[in-house]
Amino acid sequence: MAPDRDDLLFSLAIAYEKQGKRDEMIATLRKTIELKPDHADALNYLGYSFAEKGENLDESIRLVKRALLIKPDSGYILDSLAWAYYQKGMLNEALAVMREAVAKVNKDPVMREHYGDIYLRLSNKDEARLQWLKALELDPANEKLRAKFKEAGFGNPDDLLKDVKPRKKGKK
Repeated sequence: MAPDRDDLLFSLAIAYEKQGKRDEMIATLRKTIELKPDHADALNYLGYSFAEKGENLDESIRLVKRALLIKPDSGYILDSLAWAYYQKGMLNEALAVMREAVAKVNKDPVMREHYGDIYLRLSNKDEARLQWLKALELDPANEKLRAKFKEAGFGNPDDLLKDVKPRKKGKK
């Protein structure tokens, strides 16, 4: 009903993603960017969506860098760029950008997990373990990360997080 409203299109794209309609999400984000080329959130969302799947990584990096030109102080956009670099195997670049991202937003469990992932691929297990523990302190119920922690040979994170009680899913 309002095909020229970039804000509504962006919200629709997010709704499509939550429904598992990836193709519709991508098309709607592209339409949002077509209507408003400086829509930093749409640029970042599309770029991160590609990076998360490890696809269209050159385009992902271009999109996220455009978003950063608009919102240069956004830790979340920096995280997206770091993740795109990580997926592309540009690990030193990923680490440098992730350091900057975490300096801006240090209480985000996904960013801390990404930080640990980068360190692990760089064979810095001590830092990987530290960052993953910080992520688990922020989100103790993250079962995927708990499994990854154990698979990396770091043991049971609960042994290291004795004061942090796992939360039930859906509770904050």
